[in-house]
Amino acid sequence: MTPELPESVVEAINDGDKIEAIKRLREASGMDLASAKAAVEHYSRPTRSGEPSEAVRSALAAGRKIEAIKLYREEHGVGLREARLEVEALQHETASPEAYQTSGGWRSLVSVLLAVAVLIAVYVWLTPG
Repeated sequence: MTPELPESVVEAINDGDKIEAIKRLREASGMDLASAKAAVEHYSRPTRSGEPSEAVRSALAAGRKIEAIKLYREEHGVGLREARLEVEALQHETASPEAYQTSGGWRSLVSVLLAVAVLIAVYVWLTPG
């Protein structure tokens, strides 16, 4: 299962320009650098006869990425790097678009700063002095 890539990205891959393909994919999708690189490498790699097994998919869905990589290596007889890239590509194929967005942003920062300010105020108020 290969993710659908924008036509401009596929053109750059077919021209042999992976860097340009990664740039175009990041612009089109908002992916981070590592995700875009994994997707481009996955797409540009020759397809294999074997798809990841249900065990690999289940381990990945359960958040056990290392286990998924080990299973993929055992099933396909590939090296660590190749298995990691394949599992990461699978992870990005199955991830929802919300998974690529930052969680909270400024709200999280403000919440943390507010909590620290409250703790400091309580400490100062309770400290005799």
